[in-house]
This record gives sequence, structure tokens and C-alpha cells, in this order.
Amino acid sequence: LFLIYIFSMATLTDYIDVIGSKVLSLNPLMDFQLSVILYWLFGLILIFLPISHKTKSVIIYFNIFRFIFLHTITIGYLFLYSSDKGFSVISLDEMMYFIRGFTLESEEFGYVGSGLITRINYIFTQFLPVNFFLYRALFGLISFTGIILIWKAISEYYEDNSYPLLLLLLFFPSVTFWSLNMGKEPIILIGLGVYLLGHLRLLKNLTFHSLLIILVGLIIIGVVRPWVVLILAPGLAISFLGSPKITKSTKIFLISFAFVLLPFILSTIVSLVIRGDASDIQNQETYLQTLFSIVNKFISEGTTSDVVNNPLVIASEVRQINSITDLINPWRIFSAIFRPFPGEAGGAIGIVVGLESMFLLIISIVTLVKFFLMKLRMDMVSWILLSHILFWGILYGAILDFNWGYLFRQKVIVLPFVLSLIFIINNKLIKMKN
Repeated sequence: LFLIYIFSMATLTDYIDVIGSKVLSLNPLMDFQLSVILYWLFGLILIFLPISHKTKSVIIYFNIFRFIFLHTITIGYLFLYSSDKGFSVISLDEMMYFIRGFTLESEEFGYVGSGLITRINYIFTQFLPVNFFLYRALFGLISFTGIILIWKAISEYYEDNSYPLLLLLLFFPSVTFWSLNMGKEPIILIGLGVYLLGHLRLLKNLTFHSLLIILVGLIIIGVVRPWVVLILAPGLAISFLGSPKITKSTKIFLISFAFVLLPFILSTIVSLVIRGDASDIQNQETYLQTLFSIVNKFISEGTTSDVVNNPLVIASEVRQINSITDLINPWRIFSAIFRPFPGEAGGAIGIVVGLESMFLLIISIVTLVKFFLMKLRMDMVSWILLSHILFWGILYGAILDFNWGYLFRQKVIVLPFVLSLIFIINNKLIKMKN
């Protein structure tokens, strides 16, 4: 870690100065050193965790891996994409969240979406020095916890330490890279970790405690990106409908209740969480028109068209969903999950993501072939993960026409599910052979 620190300070000084000046830092190098110290201290704490030596070793080495990314590679990324519109213009959301956190009053930003991220930065300023690099490190530790919780949920359910899955989740480059920004992704990841932990515990034992954990996870996710809850909802439905602990009459009641109240509930979420006017939604003529209007309102609040100068973007239009064929398109679903391929997106990040996409596609095809040849049956967890992946693909495949830069960042939501599903199926296949 010390050698990495020396390397960063020796080679990235100019980048650190430029970034620091943009976020109004009086002493960028000192701020950077404080963030390094935080990671060192966190690593020391990890050494004393009361967990198995093997698990602890993987986690500590992952902390070092993230340290390298945070203090070398992402510094270059910040420099490159914060200067594409000129030195005096900030074009990255995380820089704006930080600056607003200490230049605005607390009543000037909200408690959801971008306002929540700004508010978290504001809370940091009440207890810590105003330090962009330090706060980025703290957001990185939040996402670190979320990734560990996702692994814990699966290893706990199968009563298997699942070290290969831990390695896969922790060292997959895109998951690491996009979870290290001061934005919505780290909060989403810890929300997903809490949700999945509660959900898989619920499958084993239907308790109030498990339901409460699920609710906490969904609330964390919902206040950052409300539509991600819609992606997770079908998985929850599969759990309840497939559970032998719930009577048939209760299941029929739950389905009827959901269909009657769903338009009202979703339109209320839109009006309360997204701060939009839901009157136009509630006055739609049909259920499908209501659903499409809700989805389009989520989309309009969660995307930006100001991406002209981003070299990763091939197309910058966001589609409106007005029919079933707009919403469900197999090629677009495939594109959202497995593309871009090598050569489709520019820049170094595009090359890495392209290679990752090919890796995921090849390993998914191989896993699928083995799955059918060995006639393996999917368990409940696999169905839940598959539903999350498919509904994510449906939504993103429908709205993007096709913005690779936006998709890159958002894939951090679904990649843990994809990697976990591939691991679970392959692990079962290996046990069948043995």
C-alpha cells in the first residue's frame, strides 16, 4: 500500500491538483493523503474482524485492489471526464454533489435521488473536513459493504463459503470501477446487499426480522432510484407465490390485491418520490397506458440528454415506451445485458467493458449448454436472480437507443446478480458431476 501511495503521489500530482481546484480544494495533495490514510486505517480494522482467515484474506486483498483503483485509475478518469468541456466547467455529477454539499443550505436539496447524495455530502461536512477525495473514499467503503452483503446472502443461504463467488464479485473490474464514484451506485449497492440478505433469509424462514431487512433494503434503493424497486418486485412475487408456507387462498388474495392497487401505488410513488405531478398518470384510460406513463416519468427523471461531449456515447436518445413491443424486445434485452462488444464503444473504458461483455456472453452460453445437457433444475434463488436480470434488461433495453456511457454505469446494478447466477448454476453442475 505504501508503494502504491508513493506511485500515486509521484505520477498523478498534476491530475490531483486539477481535480482539487475544480472542487475548490485549498490543498488537493493534503486532501488526497487524508483519503489514503482512511483506506489504510480501514485495512487495519479488517485485520481484526472475527471471521475465518480465508474470508478475511480475500476481503483485505480486495481492499487493496480497490485502493489501487480509487487512487490511480479513477483519478485519471476524473481528470479526463471533468475536463472534456473546458477547465472551468464541471461535467461530472459527483463533483457537483460534493460542491453543493458545502456551498448550499440543507433546505436547498431533498432527501431522494441526487438530493440525497448531496445531503450525504452535507452530513459529512458536519463531522469531517471538507475533502472531495476523502468523501469519495467513504462512498467507496459504502459500496464495499454492499458487495460483501450480496456475497454473504448467497453463501449464507447455501451454507457454503463460496470463495470463488466472493473473488468474482470483488475483483470484477466494472463492479469495482463504477462502485468507487461519489454518486448513486454505492448507495444502490448497499441497498441491494441488504435487500438480498433479507430476501434469501426469508426463503428459509418467514420472519418479521427478514421482512424488515427486505423493507430497509428496498427503502434505501427506492430513495435513490425508485424504478429499481420495480425491477426487484417480480422476484419478490416469485418468492411469495412459490413459497409452500403461504396458503393458496392467501396467494390469490395477494395477486388480486396487487392488480387492483398497483396503478395507484406506483403513481403515488412517482408523485412523492420523483416530485412530479401524477394527475396525468391517474387520468390515463387503460392500465397499460397508466403503466407506460409511470415508466416514462421514471425515465424522464433519471436520465440526461446532455451527453454530446462524452466519447463513450454512440447514441444519446432515450426512448419513450408506448406499447408492449417497445417494452419487450429480445434483442434490446440481450443488448442491455451483454453489450457493448469490443469495438462498439470507444476509449479505454469501452475496450475493457467490451472484453468483459464477451467474457460474460461466452461463460453464459457455456453455462446454459451444460445446464440443458445435464438437465439441471433451477432453484428458487436462481429464479429470483434471473427475474431481476430479465426485468433490468427489459427496462434498459427499452429506453436506451443506445447510450453506452449511461449503460456502463447502470450495469453495476445488475452485474452482481449476473455473476451470482452464473456461479450458482456452475457450482450445482460441479456438485452433480461429483
